[in-house]
Amino acid sequence: AAQALAKVQCEADAERAKLDAASAAGTAKIDAAEARLSQLERDCRDLQQSLAAPAAEGAGAAGTGADRSQVDVEFKAAQESNRTLLESVRRIRGERDAADAQLEELRGGGAAAPP
Repeated sequence: AAQALAKVQCEADAERAKLDAASAAGTAKIDAAEARLSQLERDCRDLQQSLAAPAAEGAGAAGTGADRSQVDVEFKAAQESNRTLLESVRRIRGERDAADAQLEELRGGGAAAPP
């Protein structure tokens, strides 16, 4: 019985280590995605400001229409990129939360097991 208990505890420790590693990997993915999201949000603000600047100066400058059209295209691309990145962040956070819940369940289950 003592050997069986030791074996089960060893297996539980191995699973706990796997879950800890998975949780750490998920956190790293989230951090990278959040950094990318932050950069894209800054890019969007910059594009919005560049859109507002020609409007404030007036439409009299040559090439303003083409410039605005290019900025519009870039802005829409940045918005779509932000949308897909946000979906990824939400999915990764969900995976992390599920892994954390599973880890807590295993930790709680291991502590509640009879000796």
